[in-house]
Amino acid sequence: MTLKRIATAVVVLALIVGAGWYWQKNKAAKNAEDAYEIETATVERKDLTITVSASGVLEALTTVEVKSRSGGEITGMFVEAGDYVEAGQLIAQCDPTQIRSKARQASANVSAARASAAQARLNASLQQVQTGTSMVQAEAGLESAHANLKQAEEQLAQERQTTADAVRKGQAALKSARARLSQAVAQRDVQGTLHAAEVASAEASVESARQNLAKLRAGARPQEIAQAKASLRSAEAGLHNAKKSLQRNEGLLAKGFVSKQAVDDAKQSYEQALAQRDSAKEALGELEAGSRVEDIAQAEAQLVQAEASLRLARTNEVQISLKKHDVVAAEASVIEAEATLASAKAQSRNVQVREQQLKAARAAVREAEAALHKAESGPLENEVKRKQIEVAMADVRRQMLALEDAAYDLQYTRVVAPRSGVIMEKLVEEGTVIPAGTAALREGTGLVTIADISKMYVLADVDEVDIAPVEVGQKCEISVSSLPDRKLKGLVVKIFPLGVEDQNVVRFQVKVHIEKPPTSLRPGMTADVTIKVAERSNVLVVPDLCITRTKDKTTVEVILKEALEEREVKVGLSNWEETEILEGLEEGEEVLIPPPPGTELPHWMGGGDKKDDAQRRRSRMMRQFRGR
Repeated sequence: MTLKRIATAVVVLALIVGAGWYWQKNKAAKNAEDAYEIETATVERKDLTITVSASGVLEALTTVEVKSRSGGEITGMFVEAGDYVEAGQLIAQCDPTQIRSKARQASANVSAARASAAQARLNASLQQVQTGTSMVQAEAGLESAHANLKQAEEQLAQERQTTADAVRKGQAALKSARARLSQAVAQRDVQGTLHAAEVASAEASVESARQNLAKLRAGARPQEIAQAKASLRSAEAGLHNAKKSLQRNEGLLAKGFVSKQAVDDAKQSYEQALAQRDSAKEALGELEAGSRVEDIAQAEAQLVQAEASLRLARTNEVQISLKKHDVVAAEASVIEAEATLASAKAQSRNVQVREQQLKAARAAVREAEAALHKAESGPLENEVKRKQIEVAMADVRRQMLALEDAAYDLQYTRVVAPRSGVIMEKLVEEGTVIPAGTAALREGTGLVTIADISKMYVLADVDEVDIAPVEVGQKCEISVSSLPDRKLKGLVVKIFPLGVEDQNVVRFQVKVHIEKPPTSLRPGMTADVTIKVAERSNVLVVPDLCITRTKDKTTVEVILKEALEEREVKVGLSNWEETEILEGLEEGEEVLIPPPPGTELPHWMGGGDKKDDAQRRRSRMMRQFRGR
């Protein structure tokens, strides 16, 4: 009984506690529902601007590092960092002493090169004159050598003919003398039996004397006359050559090309040739005139003697003693004939002399031809001299360039500003010794750095996710720390195509021109740039938080009295804070701003049984928002 009562009391107590808990729960929910405040936004018209932000540094239009083209000690620096200089203003002065000495040396080298060129011209003129003279002398020498050769050939032929005739005569005389000797011996031995033969021999002697007389009376043979005429022609040719050589040398003497000794030698050669011509003419005249009177008289006497011998032989049958004398006389005749033949053969040495003279004449011709060839090479020597003139003139030009370089370096011992601008940095002081900026393999030493700030630029780094809408020509706003209360205007002038990776972030450089830059700006300052990539005027916009984006559609929740309407909309530009509405909403309508995650909604907003679905939808919406 007691246990039943206790159990009943426990059940009743549990029911009372559960009823109280349920009542408290419903009361709290009602209080929460009554206390919830809805956040909304009104659809309104306004201007919508899309921008891209970036930061960078200021750059001048140009920055020039001024160097000295001339080397040496800096004797004066006339600017300081921060000074404004005009183009052409004196910046620094280098010591010109060494460069001035170099210029004087270059000037002396130019004078020497010009003197060498003048000497080369004189040498070329002299060579041209010598070439002409050598040609004339060589041609004359060759002509004379040919004449001497022809004369030597004719003399050799004449000498050979004369020697051959003398040998034949000597052989005939020897043969005749031997015959007479044999005859005399025979007559002596057999005087009696040979009386008739002696008479016959005497008669033969008479006949021989007659023939010899007839030969002398007939005169010289045609061969001898022809040989004499050939000698005369040779002498006349030599005379003609000697005359031409004399005239040529007299002409050259008048021009001063040969000495008077050469003219005297030519005159002597002419006189010798004239004497040889006269001698040859006299010899030919003697041959053409016939035998001499005394020769004919001698032949006549020989005939008389032979006739007397014949008479004696006929009258004296026995004259043995006389025959002995005849043998002696015949032997003497043989000896004489042998001596004559030996003398004729000895004349062959004259032929050898003439042959040596002919060889010498031929060698003289070859030597004269070689001299003519050498003289003909004179134009080549002239060309060599002309080339030497060209080389000398090239050296003059080279020295002139060296002089111009020295004068140029001397001019640039005064260093002036190449353009107007601000001295950004002073790199050297007075007394510093610097190398020349134009020397080979040297870059020179910088003196100052000049920045032209008439135009200023910002080189900004834009993130790769923002670079797509940026274009050349877009307007910008620029902020610099030195002007915190002033917004500068700018314009995009260049977008560099190559991105630069920094800490796993790729950025692209954009060059922005600053319009009317203040004079207080300096290169290297940090600047923030806001680029206007798109702009809409008087369009419907709502906060981007109100928009729910899914794969299939874009919606907002429109507040209608105490209910929500999910409405599909068409959006345009968005800066992720406000978004343009193209279709689906009207100006003045209110849309719901979704509450933060974890907020308990009232029944009319999807609370109660629909709490889980609304919570999931809200969580999805907030995740999208965070992602944007």
